[in-house]
Amino acid sequence: MSQDGQDGQDGYDDSDEEWSDEEYAAYEAESASVARARSRRRKAAVTVALLALALFFAFWWAWSYYKESADGTKPTAGPSAGATCQPDGDGVVAPQKITVNVFNSTTKAGLAAGAAKEFSARGFLVGTVSNDPQKKQIPGAAEVRFGPSGAAYGDLVLKTVGQGATPAPDARPESTVDVALGEGFTSVGQLPVGTLPLCPAPSTSPSS
Repeated sequence: MSQDGQDGQDGYDDSDEEWSDEEYAAYEAESASVARARSRRRKAAVTVALLALALFFAFWWAWSYYKESADGTKPTAGPSAGATCQPDGDGVVAPQKITVNVFNSTTKAGLAAGAAKEFSARGFLVGTVSNDPQKKQIPGAAEVRFGPSGAAYGDLVLKTVGQGATPAPDARPESTVDVALGEGFTSVGQLPVGTLPLCPAPSTSPSS
């Protein structure tokens, strides 16, 4: 029987076949595609795991914050909800701690006196009320002057005067704030939302 017959009888061809360049390139491309797909799956799995971890920590932090707030063990950064006053202390900014000097930098008579009444109605302490000693021409609503120790107070006054007020820091050692009213001034605005007055000092008189 011929060799060809034997090959046919066995059902396979054991001859060595060499791949063509096209076949080898196709195999390489397929292998690279499989490797890229496997890499993408790994990256996707890592991303999903990181997202799940981030969500877990976010939920844990929110729950811890809620639980501490509910228990009253975590101090809040600002006034608590429903509070109507704030206790005095270092760093506390409230109108009752701020002395405002009101100056008229215009030719409108009575402008400083009227503004001084508005500042007083909002809880500020009013100091000097007169014409502007610097005799400046101020086209805007006001110029708010304050020193380094009164920067926080000056910021509250600026926000209260409202649009058109400009800051004018100076080197004064005290914490007083000067408000020089300009041509654009109409009235003192409202206190910023969330600004609370000082709580009354506790009574020192003996109880009856």
